[in-house]
Amino acid sequence: MQFASCGGGGVKQERYWAHVAAMFDWKVLRRKIFTAMAFTLFARENVDIAVIEAGLGGARDATNIISSSGLAASVITTIGEEHLAALGGSLESIAMAKSGIIKHGCPLVLGGPFLPHIECILRDKALSMSSPVVSASDAGNQSTIKGISRINGRPYQSCDLVMQIQRDFKLFLELLDVKLCMLGSHQLQNAATATCAALCLRNLGWRISDGSITAGLECTFLLGRRQIPTSKETEALGLHG
Repeated sequence: MQFASCGGGGVKQERYWAHVAAMFDWKVLRRKIFTAMAFTLFARENVDIAVIEAGLGGARDATNIISSSGLAASVITTIGEEHLAALGGSLESIAMAKSGIIKHGCPLVLGGPFLPHIECILRDKALSMSSPVVSASDAGNQSTIKGISRINGRPYQSCDLVMQIQRDFKLFLELLDVKLCMLGSHQLQNAATATCAALCLRNLGWRISDGSITAGLECTFLLGRRQIPTSKETEALGLHG
């Protein structure tokens, strides 16, 4: 295959794509294309709400084209060291990058817990953007694991989540004996963070019942990711003993 050139000759396909590859970072361009495709699909399907996960960082990610008028809430779960090299080499630089998703006047949900100076960076950015903050790690919130059992052959942890937000919003919710299929204290913290996000939506006028929040938490699982198979599944896979 050849491509026409101004000189009347031809440019071989290999040389053409090598030239294009030299001009663009295809990994970055690919993410931008997929992001545009996803947003187009959401618009065509007229979704009620879309959960958009930012990629590496936040401020410079392709998903960050969303404006405050189209955003219900921003969520920052944790600040870790997994992207130190790409995001400036320190937890502080990572926090600054992730704080780029905070939009003017839109609630910010914090997961955590964070180091005190890292949380200050996030809260200071929220303050500068006039964004109220709801934190799953506030002292008034109590999330506890009461025990582990099984239902239909699958393990779950029975948890109580009591959310009592007192700072920027006045929010309260008590969920008892929630059966989380995703195990571990970190998954309980994720559940508390998701609950805070649901409370923000409720505060904005969305009709979300306590039962709906419970059902959402209990139905959440990740196939193949820390999945504990049932006895029937282990037999089907030939994993005896």
